[in-house]
Amino acid sequence: MVGEFLKRADKLIKEANFDGADYEVERALQMEPNNVYALAYRDRIKDARRLHDEKKKREDEERKVQEEALRTAKEQIRIITPQPQPEPVQQHHRIATAKEIDRYKKILVDAWRDGLITAQEIAVLKRVRIDLSITEEVHHTLEREVKLECYVDAVRKAWRDGLISPLKAGALDGLRKKYGISIEEHLHVEGKILWELQQGTKISATLFLIDDEQLLLGVLKDSLQLAGFSVLTATTPEEALQELHSVVPDLIICDIRFDNSDLDGLFIYEQVRKMPDLNTVPFIFLSGVRDDQVLKTGLELGVDDFLMKPFNTETLLAVIEGKLKRYGELKKYRTTM
Repeated sequence: MVGEFLKRADKLIKEANFDGADYEVERALQMEPNNVYALAYRDRIKDARRLHDEKKKREDEERKVQEEALRTAKEQIRIITPQPQPEPVQQHHRIATAKEIDRYKKILVDAWRDGLITAQEIAVLKRVRIDLSITEEVHHTLEREVKLECYVDAVRKAWRDGLISPLKAGALDGLRKKYGISIEEHLHVEGKILWELQQGTKISATLFLIDDEQLLLGVLKDSLQLAGFSVLTATTPEEALQELHSVVPDLIICDIRFDNSDLDGLFIYEQVRKMPDLNTVPFIFLSGVRDDQVLKTGLELGVDDFLMKPFNTETLLAVIEGKLKRYGELKKYRTTM
């Protein structure tokens, strides 16, 4: 019965009907208050609602900016449109040279380097355009090019400084707002950004999840893939050990107790530590029941960490990031030995 409630909740999440999804999850929790699937879905709904609201807010802001720009453009056209003259005089405008266009582009780069240009900078640029005979058409073409170049440079610098990463991808939204980049403009340069970031870091972490609770396994896999990880899964200790003879993940996350096997997570851990390629790979245990004896045994064996169910996605990502960072430093140290 709980599974039916959660199936309906999953469908409602995809339809962005978060109130309906909340209702189905609460019905599931009324039947089983400690059901880890339902608790995981509660976090999922919260994250999905937040992302949906942020997207809608961005779209509203972009629409308002576009409407204001259109209104301003219409007002300017009304103001500058000349009155019909009895005998129009043919005007000849000087065309800017390539050197003047290049000079104007450099001035644009200086203006856009730190984000959206100010009203004062707009006024200065207008005077420069007049002096250099830069047409509005040339200006708009150059400005769009410069704005995107400055945005890509800012993303590259933020990545180098550790301000954004696969686990902090949300920071890109702040940079988009800072440079006035629309979703369409971001998508236009996204390929370039991803390619450059991949050149800067060759690490593509692969996580191995082992849990017999398939619904929770699916939720965790989706969340971790959204965070930029490659994710492998297994639902039994036997399947996991067979898989681990042919793959070398960067981190293993494993349940302690399995209802579908006589083996447990401690056994998996002991076998993994006997494998030469895996004996230093970070290993995190998941547990739905606090068992001090099991925790004590795990710590004595050298397990890297424990997470008690239910847990939120932010906690899991923070633990994973910390362990991967330590594992990466250890691998570098061994390479230099």
